[in-house]
Amino acid sequence: MAPQRDPLDNTETSQTGPRSQNDPVVSIIIPLHRWNEHSACSVSRCIELRQHASVEVIVISDQPIEKAPLGAKWLVTGATGDTSPALKRDLGASVARGTFLAYIDDDAYPDTHWIDRALAAIESLEVDGVGGPGVTPNGSNWRERLGGAVYCSILGSGPFRSRFTPLGAPRMMNELPAYNFIVKRDCIEKIGGWNSSFYGGEDTAVCTQLRLHGYKLGYSPATIVYHFRREMFRPHLRQVGNVGRHRGYFVRKRDPSSLRATFFVPSIIALCLPIAGVLTVIEGVAHPFVTLLVVGCIWIVVALTSVREAGFTGLALPIALAAHHLWYGVNFIRGLFTKSLDANRDIVALKTPLRSD
Repeated sequence: MAPQRDPLDNTETSQTGPRSQNDPVVSIIIPLHRWNEHSACSVSRCIELRQHASVEVIVISDQPIEKAPLGAKWLVTGATGDTSPALKRDLGASVARGTFLAYIDDDAYPDTHWIDRALAAIESLEVDGVGGPGVTPNGSNWRERLGGAVYCSILGSGPFRSRFTPLGAPRMMNELPAYNFIVKRDCIEKIGGWNSSFYGGEDTAVCTQLRLHGYKLGYSPATIVYHFRREMFRPHLRQVGNVGRHRGYFVRKRDPSSLRATFFVPSIIALCLPIAGVLTVIEGVAHPFVTLLVVGCIWIVVALTSVREAGFTGLALPIALAAHHLWYGVNFIRGLFTKSLDANRDIVALKTPLRSD
């Protein structure tokens, strides 16, 4: 589908081609799902970066937005349904003029130094793309903070906590989140763009393609965006269930970055709990009160160790963690038995590393 120019677009349209001296260094691309308080904040904060860096801002929506902020280029797909974020990113890239493409979600907004730190990290790490954490914004409500506490907890995200809070030193990385991803434009062009209709998990697909083409990715803890969290419980579980199903599907397709033992743990727990429940009520195996005592002790330990980082939100963290992992695990198993989530592209179609020079 060809993008339609929004009448509110106040920037000049330019086709991709040789760069001129007036072209921006970075094109920020925002795939818009719904226009609301969070997306308005995202677009406005990205436009403000024009005061600090050589950037252009491109927003892609399915329908025109009334009273849209000035200072961005607006593209309208004209689709009657919801176009996937990946397809919107490809539409944005088709009119981008920057040497680098900076992807951010419509429910996230950048730190003032986001672009400068990303470009510095790409240079220092000698990589083709870089990403960083999506931090819970100040001012989030209690249920949003609880969702953020799950992601930031070692028991919630394990070795992937660096996606949600700044951790460690700059380093190489196999996979980066789509809500904070800056990459050289020619790399995206050479792999054919995001080229996916995945609605969740599309960052796994594009990072797999980049690595199979021989490109390198890095993580910079200082390259920060602020990512609004889904509230606990239903919105959060809907999101994590979608992530779990896509991860299970990627395992089914033998995506290299998904074949890690860590991704299987929640599903193992989800399978073992019913068995443990049955054994608990069988006489001579375990007394229900003993089980409750063990669960209670675990709850207290997790809650107390979380209060230091999450404040009083940590007191509710044990039940939030349990719901998070169980729902992820159930949907991970569901993904293992899903035959197709994307009709456009098999994420492991390339069997050998390729790179076009």
